Amino acid sequence: MRMVPIASLSLIALLALAASMLPSPADAEPRQPGEPAKINSVHRPPGGMLAAQTGGNTVGDVIREAEPRADGYRHIDTPATIRSLQRVGVNTYVYLIWNSPADWQDLIEEFAPAAAEAKIDLWLYLVPPSECQDDPKPHLSGRCSRPFEKDYVRWAEEIAKLSVRQPNVLAWALDDFFSQLPPEQVAEMQRVQKSINPNLGFYTTVYYDEAVNPEFYERYEGVIDGIIYPYTGANSNTQDASRIGPNLDLILAQTEQHDLGVVLLAYTGRYLSAIVPPTDRYIHDVIKETQPYLDSGRLHGITLYGLPIAGGTQMSDYNRARTGAGWLSLAPEVFARTQAGDYAQAEQKITVDPDAESYGLEFSDFDTHYDQYGTATTYHTRQVLIDGEVVWESDRPGSGGTWHRRFVDLTEALQGKTSARLTLRLTDKTGLSLWTGVMIDDVTGHGLTIKNGGFETRGDWEVTTNNSAILPGLHHFSDFDPENALQAAADAFQVRPFQPDRRPGAPVLGDAMYGSGRLRLAVEPFTRTAAGTCVSASQRLDVDPDSPRYEIDFFEFSPHATYPGFLGAHQLTVTVDGETVWTRDANSVYPFWENGNGLQGPVDVTEFVQGKKNVTLSFRLCGLQHSDTRPNPPIDIGFDRLRTVGLTGENFDFEEEDGWTFESDAEGLTGSVLTKAARAEAPPVAARAQNRVARAGGEVTIPVAVGNESAEQLTGTITLDLPDGWDGDGTATPLDPVPAGGSASVELPVTVPAGAAEGSYWVVATAKTSAGTVRTAARIQVIGTKIEFTPGTVAEGPWLDQAGGSQLDGEIFDGRGRFADGATSFTYRVDLPADVTGGTLTLHIGNQYKVSVSADGRTWRTVLTEEREIRDLSNLGDRTLDLADLDAKGGTPLFVKVEDSFPTDGWGGWLGRFTLTMITE
Repeated sequence: MRMVPIASLSLIALLALAASMLPSPADAEPRQPGEPAKINSVHRPPGGMLAAQTGGNTVGDVIREAEPRADGYRHIDTPATIRSLQRVGVNTYVYLIWNSPADWQDLIEEFAPAAAEAKIDLWLYLVPPSECQDDPKPHLSGRCSRPFEKDYVRWAEEIAKLSVRQPNVLAWALDDFFSQLPPEQVAEMQRVQKSINPNLGFYTTVYYDEAVNPEFYERYEGVIDGIIYPYTGANSNTQDASRIGPNLDLILAQTEQHDLGVVLLAYTGRYLSAIVPPTDRYIHDVIKETQPYLDSGRLHGITLYGLPIAGGTQMSDYNRARTGAGWLSLAPEVFARTQAGDYAQAEQKITVDPDAESYGLEFSDFDTHYDQYGTATTYHTRQVLIDGEVVWESDRPGSGGTWHRRFVDLTEALQGKTSARLTLRLTDKTGLSLWTGVMIDDVTGHGLTIKNGGFETRGDWEVTTNNSAILPGLHHFSDFDPENALQAAADAFQVRPFQPDRRPGAPVLGDAMYGSGRLRLAVEPFTRTAAGTCVSASQRLDVDPDSPRYEIDFFEFSPHATYPGFLGAHQLTVTVDGETVWTRDANSVYPFWENGNGLQGPVDVTEFVQGKKNVTLSFRLCGLQHSDTRPNPPIDIGFDRLRTVGLTGENFDFEEEDGWTFESDAEGLTGSVLTKAARAEAPPVAARAQNRVARAGGEVTIPVAVGNESAEQLTGTITLDLPDGWDGDGTATPLDPVPAGGSASVELPVTVPAGAAEGSYWVVATAKTSAGTVRTAARIQVIGTKIEFTPGTVAEGPWLDQAGGSQLDGEIFDGRGRFADGATSFTYRVDLPADVTGGTLTLHIGNQYKVSVSADGRTWRTVLTEEREIRDLSNLGDRTLDLADLDAKGGTPLFVKVEDSFPTDGWGGWLGRFTLTMITE
């Protein structure tokens, strides 16, 4: 054979020559039935791929240099990253190219060679088109796989070239594939990369429903080498590893038919769709459950997504305790639907003092749901049981992000006993799909002894559930410590047993990201914000004239979930010298710390800073023109961990009060630096006012119920604030004394002005009591003789009682259709005025509908059913029902629920218009 001098070869020829020297999977024997897939055997390490992986919108899973380099970017700290990976014991690192424009450069120039020297293989992880935020204006451009962005054929070529130069680069993958690339494009990617390196693997991230669907594999037959399967338990959680085996069996039954590799992706850092983050025990369990599939060779590997390889300090926000560092969690999963009778609970045997004159229980609870206006008639119910009997329950959520102290009188339940079984339970009575995270802490007794009421240790409580949709747990701040997470992963990879409570940590109480301080911009509840009014926090920053670029980087957070109907009411902006560089709807900020807008991340502000000596940086919260007439819910926006490039100032971590100047031009808009950012605590009293339907010139009474959640008798008064133009003297109505743990109510008369137009009017009741002051709001809906609305419009709002997982679809009339598929539903409620003697209900409805009515929202009667399997709205039309046939009477509520008459095929009831015509006396 004649030898050709390497120096005379072209680059492509050199790459082809190098690739020809690599082992080819074509030389392998065909796989026999029941044998592991061999398509990727050339780059499967002995025992399988054991990997860590940088995630998206996670924290602490990438290590960057503390200071920017000459190009103005903070680059990957390669030595520190390699050391952490070696500590965990991985043989592979899944390298994400997304967070910084320097990621690719860092990979090819530094990280890949260093990983090869450390004997660590590499997979490269890119994002699909939907996760690339690219804009000609630098401050609007965000995260994207750069430099080749959405040119995946070019990526295939360049990664293949790199894999020849760096043989430890074995494969690459696309995140959240969702079939965004057609098979023809993927085939071209494969053709290009295989022509350079036939052994380079290409995988796609495929979630469970697609991973068990034969149609997916038929569509991408021959153009992918395998899939990455993100494991999220049975119901979108990162607590339960028990479904790994059953899920993998079903997935492998599909992939082994097509000779495809499977990598299980385990969320080991923050997972945004789970109420409880992954604990160190979960990390160990998920690796342990995967081990048999690695040992058998059926599974290509496991990758730990978001593993906090940076180690070090733990996020303060992970401590959900009211006091100390432990708490009880009773949390329905985000995308799970619970059924009537489902529950999660914690119980223990308590000792009762026979000489005590009375008995009582106190505890604190917290959740992220908030229902200030009483829009939900059903909610998960919190219960206290003694010896299996319910002695207290509440299905009303507390204000989101706020601890509530409760008192339950147990005198009658414990009289004559020396011991009893105490149960704290969260249950579903109706069938719900709600995002909430209920936590309980500081359980104490009067006349009885409770062990470990602060949940500071693992014992004394028996924690159970009857459905994986609600997962209970005794959690501790140390469960989420990054050092403990790394050790748990290392132990599991080495098949060592789990070691609990390695590092107890130093918990900080509060919701700051790190430390104890954060910036707070807030809208006070039950106020109204005029369009254009703002609150701001500002600081004058010095500009480094030698910096090649300028950047601001921060995290934002809200302690409560979003409020239905308040999108577009308030806007967050960040400005530099008055120019907007970042913006977000204040009602779209979630109850976890997020870097920028998810896809945006750090903000390039070079065009606003270059050439200046100093600039003013401002965080602003402003009111917008909004059609919703409701008073404001409590909006609390936190900012923390501000970092900059080329800009210097003070108190960027908000641990002190100095450095920031606050301005507000509206009474209900406030700003401050919370140096002790403790979670809010509500007074031990609750108030709730009922909505009413009325006619112009008529009178209604507003019932206001006050619950005493303290251990002392409560006294006070209630005052009603009326809409502008409505007459009222604001007289305080006395409240009868309310015993500890009891409730009382008053009825406050309201006269609707004769000239009041049809629409929603809000009244606010203020209860000033010996236990504290609370407020509640009620809607007075002024109507005529006809109620008509299209879903998705403002007019629907007063009547939509439960969205129930339904969705809005195509345009119709002046809005959009609302549909309910499968187990979802939606419910309307109309409180019929007392003068209604008859009328009709007309629903413009189609597809596979089932319509039921009720007078109490609990007992239902079906009145309309489509018995044909219609999926194209060919049956869309008016269906009219007589109110008499619905047993709907004046002075009573009418509930109307729409469901799916064939819940297994996904083409449920589709409503285009709701019309209620009333006949009056």
